[in-house]
Amino acid sequence: MITSTIIWMDYKRDLGVIDQGFAQIEKSHLPSVTNALWAEDEKQLELLLQGISELPNVSSVFIRQDNATRISVNKTDTKYAKRKSWAVDYRFNRTKYHLGELIVVMDMSGVYGYLADKVVVTLLTQGAKTFIVSLIIFTLVHLLVTRHLNHLAYAMSHVNMSTPEEFKLDRKKSKDDEINRLVIEFNAMMAALSKSFADLKKQKQSVQNANKLKGEFLANISMEVKTPMNGLLGMTHLLSETKLDHRQHSYVNVIQKSAFNMLELLNSVLDFSKIEQSKLAIDQHIFDVHELVNEVFQESEFKALEKDLRLLTYVDPAINHYLVGDSVRLKQVLSNLVAKAIKYSERGEISLTVDAEVTAGLSELTFSVRDSGKGIDEQTLAKINQSKVKRNKLNHRSGLGLTISQNLVSLMGGKLFINSKVGLGTDIRFTLGLPNSSVIENNLNDDSLLINKRVLILDNRMFLARYLGELFADFQMQVTHVQDAELALDYMLGDDLRQASFDFVLISYQELDDQLVSFYDKINRHRFNRPATLIVFGDDINDSEMSKALNIGYNNVWQLPKHPKDIKADLIHQINTNRYPVTTDTSSLTVLIADDAPISQRVLSAILTKRGDKVLIANNGEEVIDLWQQHKHEIDIILMDCTMPRMSGYEAAQKIRMSEPADILGVPIIAVTASDREDEYNYCKSFGIDEVLFKPFLPVELLDVLSQFKTRIEQHHALNNLKN
Repeated sequence: MITSTIIWMDYKRDLGVIDQGFAQIEKSHLPSVTNALWAEDEKQLELLLQGISELPNVSSVFIRQDNATRISVNKTDTKYAKRKSWAVDYRFNRTKYHLGELIVVMDMSGVYGYLADKVVVTLLTQGAKTFIVSLIIFTLVHLLVTRHLNHLAYAMSHVNMSTPEEFKLDRKKSKDDEINRLVIEFNAMMAALSKSFADLKKQKQSVQNANKLKGEFLANISMEVKTPMNGLLGMTHLLSETKLDHRQHSYVNVIQKSAFNMLELLNSVLDFSKIEQSKLAIDQHIFDVHELVNEVFQESEFKALEKDLRLLTYVDPAINHYLVGDSVRLKQVLSNLVAKAIKYSERGEISLTVDAEVTAGLSELTFSVRDSGKGIDEQTLAKINQSKVKRNKLNHRSGLGLTISQNLVSLMGGKLFINSKVGLGTDIRFTLGLPNSSVIENNLNDDSLLINKRVLILDNRMFLARYLGELFADFQMQVTHVQDAELALDYMLGDDLRQASFDFVLISYQELDDQLVSFYDKINRHRFNRPATLIVFGDDINDSEMSKALNIGYNNVWQLPKHPKDIKADLIHQINTNRYPVTTDTSSLTVLIADDAPISQRVLSAILTKRGDKVLIANNGEEVIDLWQQHKHEIDIILMDCTMPRMSGYEAAQKIRMSEPADILGVPIIAVTASDREDEYNYCKSFGIDEVLFKPFLPVELLDVLSQFKTRIEQHHALNNLKN
């Protein structure tokens, strides 16, 4: 502002000089020009105009008469000019005569040039002054204020709440100013925060220790409970296969159901504990959603039938590929929801459906479990959707199962919703976006082996025969259906008595029942060079009936419904078995049971001895090694408890593997454990253990695991026979 005022004043002063020049011309030269013009003295006029033009800043002078220039003197041309004119009047005898007009043009270039130079010089000098003054001010502010604030900001950003240090100003002398008071308040705040942080850390550690102790306690309780639970389930299962009257059989059923309910509750508590501690991990792997839904159906169908409920499933045909996700947790959620639907429904049907929107890389799946139960009122439903309701009875769908399902769905990236109306049932659904797998199904079995294979189906119930016939036709197999056992034998004999006319013969258990033995004897009597594979099937075969058929000599037993993929795998496996037959008899095995719990020893012994196996008992890892060294050529398989005194099952398995030749497959070792560790399976594998059987288990589950090693046991027998 001041600089502008100064420049403006200089400009006005220069304009005043120009105006003074005009005034001097008017005062000193205008009268002379008037007289010369009156006298018409041209020379005098030229001299006068030349004199005017020599004055400072004058660029041109001229006289105009009658709108025409009479005399002019042009010294320079200028872009910037200021002109002024005077009327040239002469008085004679009181009469004024207008002689013309004197015009003078002043050059303003000098004024403007000086003004521009003045502006530049002034700006430079003022800018330099401003910069110097500002630099001095900034330096003083930095020394007195800013550097202390920077140090304080650095201290705040690098503070260690565990061991905070008192902040001190970098001053030679202490001053009682605003900065000092700020530092005092900062140190007081840090001291208070440090104390609060220490208290919070102590409380957090206390909570973590409590959660850890709770988790360890639950894990220990789980291991301690699962062993007697295994005994309870195993013994009641064996008891149910003995001769019992109707009342005794109902008592056993109550015990079994109670044991399963207790096991379900125990597993729910453990899962909930893992979720609370954020220890429940999602394992991403490739799986088949069709197979998963079928497994849920097979496991839940019996419970539904007990209450006369119809269980329906549907999977969108658009899902014709593998998906990537945690099939174990997904199955757990679906099983929980279906179990709850069965529990709270008294009539009608329960549906499990999977709808999909499939894109190039992702499948958006909507899972729905719908029942025809009593439904849930709006108030309770709102609380359940907010996960704030406690478990109640019949109409309240809450509790650990639903809470765990909600958390598992959330961990998998989805959200669970419940829609229900009183009297109309409940629909629980959740959505998951699962990546499509680029891996095509790796079918280790050769599907071409089934082409043109001949199948004979013996069953008088058309709906099952039609289902199997259509399925085998899809496999490009040739199907024949008969409803009479004698006719089936005639078809089997055909024209060549040395070779069966069929590759597979499927016999309905309900069709023969008590005639299973006689029918098998009639077939076996012919001793075909290439015998047919005999498979018993039915939709209501219990474990006792299954064992009966297998003990008679039938190759396999199918409990329908059975997933088409499993049926195909069974057929191909049987073809491969027939192509590479092994004559060694493995119906009776020598099994080493390693377990320090007498209950587990008795359960395993009872299951195995019932089917004719020989049993050796070891109470710890050291006894396992001793018995193994004494009977290594006799022992077919080892059932190993992992947590035994003196030497663990892990260490014992490792020692056995180290003692075996490296060029052959060793004796199968199956871990029988009550552990709940997520990595237990892989951990066991790292010690050379082949398979893991988790307690509690049913006898049929143990037998299924043993059957997985049938070929390996036969090879082991053959190797021992060669050595002997």
